[in-house]
Amino acid sequence: MNANSSPNIFHRIATAIGMGRALTALVLLALLALRGFDPWPVEALRLKVFDFYQQTSPRVENNWPVTIVTIDEAAIAQYGQWPWPRTVLADLVNALTKAGAVTIGFDMIFPEPDRQSGTNSVNSDETFAEAIRRGRVILGRAVVTDKRVGGIPKYMTPVAKIGGDPLPYLHHFGSALSNIDVLDKVAKGHGALSLAPEIDGVVRRVPAAIAIGDKIQPSLVVEILRVATNSQSFGIRVDPSGVNGVIIGNVLLPTDRTGRVWPRYSPSVPRRYVSAKDVIEGSVDPARIAGKFILVGAGAHGLTDIAATPLNVSVYGVEVHAQLLETILHGQQLSRPSYGLGAELAATALLGLLLIILVPLLRARWTAVLSVAFIAAMIGISWWLFTDKGVLVDAVYPSMATVFIYSALAYAGQIAEEGSKRQIRSAFTQYLSPELVERLADEPDQLRLGGEVRDLSVMFADIRGFTTISERFADDPTGLTTLMNRFLTPMSDAVMDNAGTIDKYIGDCLMAFWNAPLNDPEHGRNACISAMAMYEGLKVLNQELRDEASDEEGGDTNNHADYQLAKTYGLGIGVTQDKAKAFELLRVEAEGGYPNAQYSLGKAYRDGDGVERDIEAAATWFLAAAEQGYAKAQRNIGARLLRGEGVAQDNLAGLSWLSIAARGGLPSAEAAQNAAAAELPTAIVLAAEQQARVWQPTITHKRAIHLEMGIGINTGLCVVGNMGSTRRFNYSAMGDAVNLSSRLEGLCKSYGVGIIISEITHDAVPDFATIELDLIAVKGKREAVKIYGLMGMEDLANTEAFITLHARHEAMLAAYRNRKWDEARRLIDECAALNDALEYLYDTYKRRIGVYETDPPPENWDGVRTPEQ
Repeated sequence: MNANSSPNIFHRIATAIGMGRALTALVLLALLALRGFDPWPVEALRLKVFDFYQQTSPRVENNWPVTIVTIDEAAIAQYGQWPWPRTVLADLVNALTKAGAVTIGFDMIFPEPDRQSGTNSVNSDETFAEAIRRGRVILGRAVVTDKRVGGIPKYMTPVAKIGGDPLPYLHHFGSALSNIDVLDKVAKGHGALSLAPEIDGVVRRVPAAIAIGDKIQPSLVVEILRVATNSQSFGIRVDPSGVNGVIIGNVLLPTDRTGRVWPRYSPSVPRRYVSAKDVIEGSVDPARIAGKFILVGAGAHGLTDIAATPLNVSVYGVEVHAQLLETILHGQQLSRPSYGLGAELAATALLGLLLIILVPLLRARWTAVLSVAFIAAMIGISWWLFTDKGVLVDAVYPSMATVFIYSALAYAGQIAEEGSKRQIRSAFTQYLSPELVERLADEPDQLRLGGEVRDLSVMFADIRGFTTISERFADDPTGLTTLMNRFLTPMSDAVMDNAGTIDKYIGDCLMAFWNAPLNDPEHGRNACISAMAMYEGLKVLNQELRDEASDEEGGDTNNHADYQLAKTYGLGIGVTQDKAKAFELLRVEAEGGYPNAQYSLGKAYRDGDGVERDIEAAATWFLAAAEQGYAKAQRNIGARLLRGEGVAQDNLAGLSWLSIAARGGLPSAEAAQNAAAAELPTAIVLAAEQQARVWQPTITHKRAIHLEMGIGINTGLCVVGNMGSTRRFNYSAMGDAVNLSSRLEGLCKSYGVGIIISEITHDAVPDFATIELDLIAVKGKREAVKIYGLMGMEDLANTEAFITLHARHEAMLAAYRNRKWDEARRLIDECAALNDALEYLYDTYKRRIGVYETDPPPENWDGVRTPEQ
């Protein structure tokens, strides 16, 4: 190879990709090399940004699991100058042990015998040692680099080395200053006190373990946790990049590659401290000691060590240990993952390459927007990782690199001539199809608004009663956001797993469609499969919410077994039907305070089901369930109060209960509320609405959040494509088929079913379990539309129970449309007994029949209803 080969290679590359890009690529390589070398100025800037994160969003401490007992000015005034006689320290340890301290850690050492007790120094040390032996005391050790000072400690905690030897990665010290043997041998643990500040003096990371010679010494905090968990040893896990965690009591505490932990600091406040004087004299609040981790440290002027943290210029060194312990106990420690450097280099390289590729192709204003967007995205991701995950990833260096790259490209663009169309085409052909490259090169305005007409299956899915759920999160908007994310994630997965396209999220609503942009001959079927998968996902989510509520309550809050058993005996599912036994089980559960059991017991008294009919007892149990927030019971007791059925008539109370149930998303209550409000004086209507707004349930057993959902699916011709404005658009669908899908979703609450599909969609799934719900006249349509409830897939459709239900349901609809009211009512009762989940649908038909019996439909009536009816 000759001497001119390297310049020739560069020239060829520059000619191929453009001189500006080639030079900028060299700038990018230099920036990557600088980051890999990571000189102190680069590291310092990164650490200052991490400090800023902590200053902007410090940890919030509410539980205060750690109490610092300080040798403060008041204690010095009472017991004399430091060091104190060891008998005083024995009194302190005894008082803390008696008060119920979990552990007692000393941020100090006792390297010499007691000199404050005269001739009784031996007895004084033994008195202190006896106090240490009786408590769960962890003594500190001071580590030094000079091997001539101190030595290798005699008592060392056993350590398990997992994945390799951690010694090459840990901070090394020549020796340690330990406590006198009489104290060291009775202590439950021994922890290193080193805080290892950064080069600028700020304590951002605290070693979880260090090396003393060829021995491994845990830190004070790690020893405290080891003793608290009754562990005999601790472990250090190693991977190819270094140490990645310390194991205490089978729990992994993540560290950086040198075994350091990042505390997430909270503001330094006096609340953490109590005076040793108050502890010894017994005047401290017992709650400050009992069940707390205790750290004993100096706090008087001239005694204590001072440390700087990201939040404070100076704090007592013992507080750093306390804040680290709090952070670990709450699981809020920060982490600088082993992939952090790689991620930052990858981000720098990727963004640099994207700018190198895109900037020469776009107009100046768009390239500026692109650069700002990249920087904002990196900073946003870095901030999100910090606040949500406690992960520290640097966005500053990639952002600065982006600015450098953009500046270099902008400069190259100013001094370079525009490339020819051939060069542009050559560059784009690597990323786009040749046909699209030619179209964009010749007619860049081809990217315009518009779309194409396609046959789509469109879905709308929406949470029922979202307003009421939102009110439960009035003081916790972040919790509501988290709940929505937990809901929309499995719903979205169900759509995308079945070839669907998510169009948009509208609050708590999801819109999706099938057969665009990719062809899908089975789009109607896939839409229905997705709907069923969404309901399975909702079941899983609701179970998780029940489990979480159960954990908080300390027991099972919803799945009370006797209630389920009562339903089994009442319906005769798998057992001999026994109404009386079902009633007794319901009574036990109702008296236990479960609102669904109270409601069911009220129905049993109302209908004389397993017990003698008693409308007053029914009203009593309906009221009990209503007061706990059970919407169906609220509707029932509201109607009874308006009629005076089983209770004294009370129009205000009755309308209030209907209003409360309507606010909870119960459609039948809303209809009854509107009907009653039309007949009552305005003053009562307003008063009822006010009572409904301020009403709060009296809950005997905590009720978990339970999400209910309505889904509407329709199939038809739509316009699909890039919709929006000239400034902003997205891939979406429009048309009458979309509108009908939205209407079907809204009808779910009117029919009490979860999934409603149109007749065209129904024809795509003839083997699925569906029942015809109604004939409805939709605005803008000349002919009535049949709507169906989707109950399940082939496995359900082929069961004997569903086949029987389907046949009787069809017979009921035929009798209803032929005005055979008595026959229809009988078949309604039979259908309702076959499927408890369709109770509301059949109640709706009963109410219709009752209206038609007193106000018959016209002679040409064909069973069609409008949604408004």
